[in-house]
Amino acid sequence: MPQCGGQYVLLDAANKDRVRRLFGDEPFEAAVARGPLSLHLQSADELRQRLTRQGVDAHLDTRNVLAVCIDPLRTVLHGNRTFHRLVPGLAEVDNNYVRWLFTPAARDRITNWDAEIVHAVTILRANLGRYRDLPRARKLYRELRATPDFPPIWDSTPMQVAFGCPRLEPLHIRTPDTHETFTLGLEIIDYGGSPDILLSYGFSDTHAIAC
Repeated sequence: MPQCGGQYVLLDAANKDRVRRLFGDEPFEAAVARGPLSLHLQSADELRQRLTRQGVDAHLDTRNVLAVCIDPLRTVLHGNRTFHRLVPGLAEVDNNYVRWLFTPAARDRITNWDAEIVHAVTILRANLGRYRDLPRARKLYRELRATPDFPPIWDSTPMQVAFGCPRLEPLHIRTPDTHETFTLGLEIIDYGGSPDILLSYGFSDTHAIAC
């Protein structure tokens, strides 16, 4: 019997049929226990090629603000020069922004790292749930679990999940050359109505870091 919010919910025959159509011939009770199906997500290379065909990589560098395209697992697909100057060593962590946050470079660049990392983990928790059967989602989780700082944050926030929730505070980042701190407000939207690609803009005085 399914449970919701601490209360048992009885489904009528029509709703049971809907569940059976979703899960095929799997027994109803097992389907409910397993939960909804994992979503499909194209590989990062496929998403990146789609953006390249559309000329997005060249377009991002025409912007005077930080601009980056990511997938729901926070893999960077394309970023402009401003973004890559702020996020050094991204290729060493398979171009994944959340993995990068656990590097010494991220701790050095982001002065409010504690707040940013909790926000990133709560967003990632929701998306790992959506794509939980995806091999690269599982691989990402294993890699993060192997990072010493990740398990305490993940395990201490078991009920914190964020679905597109606004940031409680902007990023505070040190510039690469002068190490002065500036504030960066981020806005994330779906790219072209596709839930597989997200476009993030950072709004601040980025003149000092753009080149």
